[in-house]
Order: sequence, then structure tokens, then C-alpha cells
Amino acid sequence: MTSLPPAAWREAAAAAPGGGAMFQALYNCFWWERLWLPANLTWADLEDRDGRVYAKASDLYITIPLAFVFLVVRHLFETYVATPLAGLLNVKEKIRLKATPNPVLEKFYATTSKHPKQADVEMLSKKSGCTVRQVERWFRRRRNQDRPSLLKKFREASWRFTFYLIAFIAGMAVIVDKPWFYDLREVWKGYPIQSMLPSQYWYYMIELSFYWSLLFSIASDVKRKDFKEQIIHHVATIILISFSWFANYIRAGTLIMALHDSSDYLLESAKMFNYAGWRNTCNNIFIVFAAVFIVTRLVILPFWIMHCTVVYPLELYPAFFGYYFFNFMMAVLQALHIFWAYLIIRMAQKFITGKARGGLGGGRWDPGGWRPPHLGAGLHLAPESRRALHGQWAPEPLALARGSVGDAQGRALGAAGLFGAHRRGQTAVVAMGEAEARQEEGGGATA
Repeated sequence: MTSLPPAAWREAAAAAPGGGAMFQALYNCFWWERLWLPANLTWADLEDRDGRVYAKASDLYITIPLAFVFLVVRHLFETYVATPLAGLLNVKEKIRLKATPNPVLEKFYATTSKHPKQADVEMLSKKSGCTVRQVERWFRRRRNQDRPSLLKKFREASWRFTFYLIAFIAGMAVIVDKPWFYDLREVWKGYPIQSMLPSQYWYYMIELSFYWSLLFSIASDVKRKDFKEQIIHHVATIILISFSWFANYIRAGTLIMALHDSSDYLLESAKMFNYAGWRNTCNNIFIVFAAVFIVTRLVILPFWIMHCTVVYPLELYPAFFGYYFFNFMMAVLQALHIFWAYLIIRMAQKFITGKARGGLGGGRWDPGGWRPPHLGAGLHLAPESRRALHGQWAPEPLALARGSVGDAQGRALGAAGLFGAHRRGQTAVVAMGEAEARQEEGGGATA
């Protein structure tokens, strides 16, 4: 395929009437060789000849229908594989207490905030005719209704684990016997006149189709704290894979994809065991994942792979737009890696220092954001519990003090009894706080 120089774009637009000429001019502008290829090279140099096949942009059209095939396969996998597996691992749905219909509270929840401040709670209490306690409880239960179920999370993690593991094994099979796997200078040997292998073609098509399917399903998938970063990651990955294909950066592209797949399946397996309640297994896998992630994303990728894509090409040809574009997208990807590494290190630090109760499984850990256990927020006590808390319920110590000792000693022991009851009341508060929080956050009894 040959393209027109900039002067010819204007000539083509002037020669042909209507929008067709404008479209053709934009098309030729986008595919101008000087944008995507080094100097003195044209798309004609990458046409198939003498039995050698080269990557073409038109090859990527198949990835869109393949993405929808992935969505169908995912549905079948989650229904007939992941769901029975969840049963074997004792992943159970929980019955969640539903918020009673309340138009006033629902409107505030939908339009203003899901986490009202104390002033808002008091205002809503007056408007809705509910007590402050009832408003707080309504919002807790309403938030729980929107939370994805444990089974949904498990099935999603199972699907991604299966794909990433197979992709990593396939990717290693594609590159392990290639010279550029051991010597990165081989990545650019003869570039861009590098023919394509069938294994490289299918590795690229499957990886790109999978990321398209993730982008298509992101609205219905479990929404995590790093939702925006995930969208940026998927878009940057799709752009990088697509560009590296039609600009014939295939050797570098296969190395980058295999490097990313090397840790992703560990993360998804840690999620699976976390949802199944296998805390120790989850924590151990997470430690391995953290180590692999940091080594591959913060060491190998920037100091080997990005060094290969930034430094080595300049030894062969002057920098061009495609060179800057590819490395800019790599920098975006690397910035996301640093952000996620920060979250991972912070989680690991809490786990090591013991601030995370019970390890990573002690709180509601969902990679992409670890949250510690909730202790008694919005707690409301029964009258007996309030009396115990304020030291008004301690009959046994007081009776003992009055019946067995003198007045002074009795008063002293009585005060001690009140203090002891106060401490016992505090313990009861924490215990009931944990129980109510588990009931509200977890949804009560298992189904």
C-alpha cells in the first residue's frame, strides 16, 4: 500500500467533489509513511512476496467479531465451569437485607451521595420521618444492594485467571525459542522488513480480541476503586497492540504481552481463593504475585524492554512519529504500573506490620483496594447494652462489696465493680459492632 505526500492530499480533495474526497484525504493523511515508518521506507516494502508474509492493519478487523465470541465463551465458562467450581470451593451467596422503599432517601442516594454526612442524615431524618438510626441503616443496606455478589466476583476472577494462564503459557511457547527472547538487540535486526510467523499472528489476534471484550464488558463487570485506571489501561493496551502490529513492532509486542501475562493470572487466583475463604492460600499467592509484579513491571519492563524500544531503534534510524507514539503509550502504561505497585506495596506493608487484621483476609480485600474490617459504625445498642456501657449494670460486684466488707472497702470494691462492668460493656460494644457490621456488610446468613 502506498500513500500520498501532504501536497497530494489537497490535490485529491480538490479533484473529487463531496465528502468522499475529504475522507480519502484524511485516510491518506493517517497512513502517511512518515508517521508510522522510518525514513526511506514505504508500505510497499511490507507487501507479501517470495513466501514472506507481513503484518497488515486489515488483519485487525477480525478482532472485533472475535471479541464478541470471547463474550459468549465467557458466559458459557462462567455458567458451566466457574459456578460449579464455586460450589466445590464453598463460595456461597449471602442473603442481603434489603432497604425498605423510601422515595426521599432513594432520591438522595441516586442524585447526591451514597455516603451522607451527619448533617445530611439529620436533615433526611426530618424529611423522611425516620429516626437517625433508621436513615443510617437504610443507607448501609442500600449500598449493600448495589454491591456485586461474591459469586459474580468469583466467576469473573475465574474467567480472567483461565485466560491469563493459557495466554502466558502460549506466549512463552511463541517467544521462548526466538533469538530476541535472549538478546534484545535481535528485536530490531532487519526492522521493519521482518516477516510474520503464524504463531505470532494468532497470539496477537487472541490477545487483542480479549482486551476488546474486557472493554465491551467493563460496564457490567465488578466495578472496583481503580475503575478509571482500568479503562485507561484497556484503551492504552488496545492502542499499543494495534500500533505494534501494523508498524511491525511484533517482536517487541510479543515480549511485552508475555511479560504482562506473567503476573496477571497470579492476581486472579489470589482473588478466587479470597472469595472462597482460603485466607492463608490467598495471602501466600498474593505475596508471590507482589514479588512477580514488582520484578516484571518495575524492573524488567522499564530497564530492559523500554530500554530496548527507546535506545536501540535510534542506532538504526532517526526518530519518527511512530517511535515517539509507541514509547509515549509505553510510558502511560508504566505510570499505571507505578500506581498499582504503590497500592500493592501498601497492602503488603499492612500485612507485614500486622495492621491488617488477620492478614489480607482479615478485611474485605479485593485487589484494586484493600479495606480493613468495619467496626461498629453507626452502631445502636439495646438499653441493657447502654447501661452496661455506662457502668449502671453490675449487680454481682456491688452485692459482694456490700455484703462482705466495710463501708469504705465496699465503696472501693463497688467502684471497681462499676469499672469492670464498664470494661465488659465496651467489649460487648465492640463484639456487637463487629456482628452488626458483618450482618450489614456481608448480608446475614448464607443462602
